[in-house]
Amino acid sequence: MTEENTKKVNKIVAITLLVCSFVVIGLLVLNGVGRLHFNKSLKIVVGVVGPIVTLSPFVLMKLKVDDTFLKYYMLVMMSIFIGILGTSNHVGIYITYALVPIVSSLYFDRKLTTVMSFISYIIMTVGVYINTMGKLEITYLGWNHSETFFIYMAGFTLEYVVVMLFNYQMVKRSRMYMDSQREAYNDLKAEQRKYAMLVGSSRDVIFEYSLQDDTYHANRSFFSEDYETNKPVDITDFSKYKDDSHVATQKYRKNICELVYRCIQKDTLYVEHDFSYELDGKKIPLWFQFEGVVLNGENNEVRSVLGKLQNITASKLEIEASRQQNML
Repeated sequence: MTEENTKKVNKIVAITLLVCSFVVIGLLVLNGVGRLHFNKSLKIVVGVVGPIVTLSPFVLMKLKVDDTFLKYYMLVMMSIFIGILGTSNHVGIYITYALVPIVSSLYFDRKLTTVMSFISYIIMTVGVYINTMGKLEITYLGWNHSETFFIYMAGFTLEYVVVMLFNYQMVKRSRMYMDSQREAYNDLKAEQRKYAMLVGSSRDVIFEYSLQDDTYHANRSFFSEDYETNKPVDITDFSKYKDDSHVATQKYRKNICELVYRCIQKDTLYVEHDFSYELDGKKIPLWFQFEGVVLNGENNEVRSVLGKLQNITASKLEIEASRQQNML
C-alpha cells in the first residue's frame, strides 16, 4: 500500500513539475520580449536550474527509476530551486521549508517528512544568510550582517519548528489511521474468504434476494445434483424471470418469492416447504427446509432476505416409506 501510494504521488508531483516547465518557458519568453527584467543570477536560475527541476523528474519516471530515489530527488531539487529562486529575487526564503515538507506529507512517510524538513531548513539557513547581506534593515537599524542573520533566523526557526511538528504529527496520525484501516480491511477480507469457502462448498442452497433491485444471488443452483462443483447463480429481474429450458423454474421462482414475503412479514422464518413439480406427468418430490432472515437498510427499510434451503427430500421419503410400511 505504501509503495503504491509512493508511485501515485511520484506521478502527481512529476506531472505537476512538468506543467511548471511551461511556466518557466513563459517566464523566459516574457523576459526575452522585455515584459520582465531578470538580473543575471535570476536568468541562470530560471533558464538553467528551472528546466532541470521541472523536466528531469518526469524523464526519470519514464525511465522507471526507483520510486524511493525519485521522491527524494524531486523534493530535494524543489527545495534547491525554490531556495535559489527566493534568494535571487529577495523574496521570503522561508517558504522552502513550508512548501516542500508539506508536499512530502503526501507520501505519508514520517522519515521522508523529517529528512525533507531538515534539508529545507539547511537551504533556508543558507538563503537567509545570503539574503541578509543586502537587506536595507542593516543600514536602517544599524545592525551588522551577523546580527541581522541571527535575528531573522530566530523568527524563521520558530516558524520552522511549528510547521515541522505539524507536518510530522499529520503524517504520523494519517499513517496510524491508514494502518488501522488496512488491518480492518485485511480482517474483513479474511472473513469474506472464510465465508466464501464455507458457502461455496455447502450442499445447501444459500441465497440472497434483493427487493430493491429484484436480484437473486445463490451459491448453487436449486436443481443441481452435483454437490462437488457448485456454481454461483446470479439472476436479475427475478420476479419476472423465465427459463423455458426447465419446466420447474416458474414454480421455483414463485416458491422463493412466497418464502421471501412470508419471511418479511414474520421478520424471520423457519419452515419446511414443498418444492415438488411435475415432469412428464410424474411428480418429482423436493422438500427443503428453509431458514430466512430479513436484512434492513440504514433507515430500517427492508433491503433483502438472506435464506438457506437444506434439501431434506431423502429423509422425507424415508419417513413416508416407513409410514407406508407400517400401514401394511
